[in-house]
Amino acid sequence: MIQRPEDLENFAVHLRIFGKVQGVGFRAWAKEQADKKSLRGWARNRSDGSVEVVFVGHAHVLDGMVTLCRKGPAGAEVNRVARIPGEYRPDETEVPPGFQLFPDA
Repeated sequence: MIQRPEDLENFAVHLRIFGKVQGVGFRAWAKEQADKKSLRGWARNRSDGSVEVVFVGHAHVLDGMVTLCRKGPAGAEVNRVARIPGEYRPDETEVPPGFQLFPDA
């Protein structure tokens, strides 16, 4: 089956980024990158020292975001990016408009 371009526009990727990623502006950087690419989603710090992010948008843009997260902003030292299993197509009620910074979890 041939996919139409609009079929690829509402995918999500859920990541956990490990390493020196808190206290270096990782969440603000993720928001800046998401805003530049017109992605929706959210980011938050986790109690284990990781950063959790969800990006929602066009499938090919999401692949690029995963690559960017492997490096992160200046000052970050990313050791590992874990992709949470499950490709899904969120509806408008599951992800806020724009990109949000959520409270720590």
